[in-house]
Amino acid sequence: MVPNPLAYPIHTKRQPQYAAAVQQAIALRGAQISYSQASHVMAAQDLTINRATFYNIQRDSNKRQEETELHSLFDFLTCKSFYVRSRYHYDMDPATAEPVKRQLEQLFFMSDVQIQWAQRFCSSFMIEVDTTFNTNNLRLPLTIVTGISNTGDSFPVAFSFLPSESKVSFDFIFENLKEIVWQEFPPPRVVIGDQAKGLIASLPDSMPGSIGQFCEWHAFENIKKRLQDKGYAKDKIETTKPLIWDYLQANTTTTLQTSKTKLLKALKSPEARYLKEHWISKESFVCRSHTQQMPNLGVYSTQRAESMNATLKKTLSRQISLLEACKRLVRAVDNFQAKLFDEETQSMTVRPRILDLNGFATLLGKVTTYAIHFMAPEWAAACVSKPDTIWQGSCLHHCIIPLRYGLPCRHWMLRSVLEGFPLPISLVHPCWWLSGSPVLEGRWAMGYHDAAIDPQECWVGGFRDRGTDIVMESVHHLLQHQSQLLPEQSERLMRQMVDNNNQILAEAHALKARDQQLPAELPPPLPPNLSLQAKKQKGNTRKRALTGAEVSEHQQKAMTRAQTRAMAVKGSKKTKCRVVVIPKR
Repeated sequence: MVPNPLAYPIHTKRQPQYAAAVQQAIALRGAQISYSQASHVMAAQDLTINRATFYNIQRDSNKRQEETELHSLFDFLTCKSFYVRSRYHYDMDPATAEPVKRQLEQLFFMSDVQIQWAQRFCSSFMIEVDTTFNTNNLRLPLTIVTGISNTGDSFPVAFSFLPSESKVSFDFIFENLKEIVWQEFPPPRVVIGDQAKGLIASLPDSMPGSIGQFCEWHAFENIKKRLQDKGYAKDKIETTKPLIWDYLQANTTTTLQTSKTKLLKALKSPEARYLKEHWISKESFVCRSHTQQMPNLGVYSTQRAESMNATLKKTLSRQISLLEACKRLVRAVDNFQAKLFDEETQSMTVRPRILDLNGFATLLGKVTTYAIHFMAPEWAAACVSKPDTIWQGSCLHHCIIPLRYGLPCRHWMLRSVLEGFPLPISLVHPCWWLSGSPVLEGRWAMGYHDAAIDPQECWVGGFRDRGTDIVMESVHHLLQHQSQLLPEQSERLMRQMVDNNNQILAEAHALKARDQQLPAELPPPLPPNLSLQAKKQKGNTRKRALTGAEVSEHQQKAMTRAQTRAMAVKGSKKTKCRVVVIPKR
């Protein structure tokens, strides 16, 4: 027996301090704090826990849950004012063709605050869509829809745990966004993402009025990977990289044609044919000469979505349950809400140091300073216009700022400069207003006018409180019209309403009975993705798997090293001296 009997694990867990240490360790582990840092925090509270227990605390506390976890998940999200949509997979009995099991296949959720952000900042502009992995113990990928606020900060629009990046999964996301967010408001006109096949196939059907824009960084990596796979030398690839970027970042159609010609000449015929077949046909969705004419708020890549993934994954782990992952995402939304509120409040109080008040006196305190920074250079350019310049009623030069941001360019500002009055707020899209509200389709147009713009002050979502607002509004309208009818017509209408309500109640009872007979379950963990490349051998073991472009680059470096060593060995054999031993006399 050891000198201290409490050293045995069975006795350690029965100590009164152990329960408190476990609770503190769960909180610290959830905050992604290392054991060395957590041990100092716990020591200040007279608590101790060993390293293995600390790092396995999430795995032990998030083992396979019972079926009630799914109901707990829905109850938690509903309690936090989140709108939840779910899609299920049914296992059928081959003999009776009746469902015998119902498992969750995809989960979509967003809050009231996110709906308000999406209606204010994303309507008529853009969203980014990207998927990340290793966020829960079911291995369900997490798709995050990202938007940009009026202060230039990124925010999460919606979340969805899905089985794969298929067309059906993206259809489910976009259909729910249209139903919950953009039912009465214009949807985003640009959807930015990588070249996921499911996303590309889903956009024409689910978002027919939106343009799919490809990330230029992913395009560059795909072209570079093609050259690496085809055995291009390292120095050849290094000289071709600037040509690829020149092609993707060309600002005018003339420079686009010139850079495209140079790139095609630098490539071999198979790679030139690949470029023509796969990228020149898509250049209107990826090259800057085309994308700068889109209302994408100045975005060319999915960098904001990638940064959002990294920010949210700081608190997520592949060891936590789906319920715990949702709880941490809810806390992240609360943090974003506080951050965006502080940024917007700062724009109300902080004034740019160098600003011409003759042009922006009426906009200070009403428009974010982020928007004013875009307009200030245009105002300075308008003030140095030629003497014979006249106001033409609008911008006839197809300037980028009105198209991409909904802000006035120097040509729109010309009337204020010539007539000597500050810029009116009617020139600025309502998404840049401080504490603004979303605007219905066709209710705003850039111009000098005194007509009142009709923002929707209180409208967020019609499904609040489980759709109570929709039902009450419908009944109120019905009673208003019923009071204007003849008694006979009114009684017939009320009888028809009662019959419809009874039919709906019967459907509700049937749904409840189905849920009791066939309760929804969590899906089993997805099998490991064997298509992913091997993980990085050095550094943090929690890092993601290598991408195809990274694997090709590593293989090319290994090939270059092998060729260098072979040449060195060959050279050493040629210059090897012959040693002649002369015997002693």
